[in-house]
Amino acid sequence: MVKKQKRKEGMLALLDAIGESIELMTLSQHYQRAFVHDGFEGVRRARDAALRRDLRLRLAYLKKKKWIQESRRGERLIYALTDEGRRRLLRSAILKAPPRKDGLITVVIFDIPESEKTVRVFFRRFLKEVGFRKIQQSVWGIDKNFGNALAEFVRIHKLSPWINIIEGRLLLRKDE
Repeated sequence: MVKKQKRKEGMLALLDAIGESIELMTLSQHYQRAFVHDGFEGVRRARDAALRRDLRLRLAYLKKKKWIQESRRGERLIYALTDEGRRRLLRSAILKAPPRKDGLITVVIFDIPESEKTVRVFFRRFLKEVGFRKIQQSVWGIDKNFGNALAEFVRIHKLSPWINIIEGRLLLRKDE
């Protein structure tokens, strides 16, 4: 039993080393100067520098859009989502939600007053954008699995007083 475990660990370590070697060989084509100068170690350093540069650019973009905020605690930089960043993240999660496999649908029922017409137009446009279909006036449904992302989106946009979200099974369609 112990021999089998050690053999398995050895094989995994070998596969890991082979995988890293293949990756470094592939990267050496992209970082030829580093490879010629310092070999695989130079490729590794060049790759790490490129990843750090990419991370800095992405963080700068998110800060510029005001989707994250940066704060300093001693020597450490701490990044946190802003409210707008949280909205964007939830919207993205909803857009990328997979279809449901359990036969359930998500139904949104809303009654947003006429005095809040811009909010109602925004919410209807959002429902269409993420793929909801109109079942009846102010009743929309979709067969995607949002989890709690849709409910959080409604809370963040302060739409809770006017919206109900239900998950259930469609038993009869009006066109059947």
